[in-house]
Amino acid sequence: MPTFTHYLPDDTAATVHYDYSPAERMTWHHPGCSDSVDVYEIDTHGADVVITDDERERIAEIALENAREKIAEERDTVDDCRVQEARERMMGGLR
Repeated sequence: MPTFTHYLPDDTAATVHYDYSPAERMTWHHPGCSDSVDVYEIDTHGADVVITDDERERIAEIALENAREKIAEERDTVDDCRVQEARERMMGGLR
């Protein structure tokens, strides 16, 4: 389960635990859906803090953005590896 640290308005550090569900395309038998996150826990490490509904929504938005960024980074890494492999194949064929 992915996590990140979020600082609440009173500067309390909270560890946010969430799960990401990717978007699904529409098919004949499924309406499809957009990507989403479920925030399972906001751990304030023992601090007595009240987290408002607005702050929970903000945390969920940050979690979704965080998940999307991680996927984009992974995609970029895979793309970079593919480019490097293609270059190596081309250079091997030129020798």
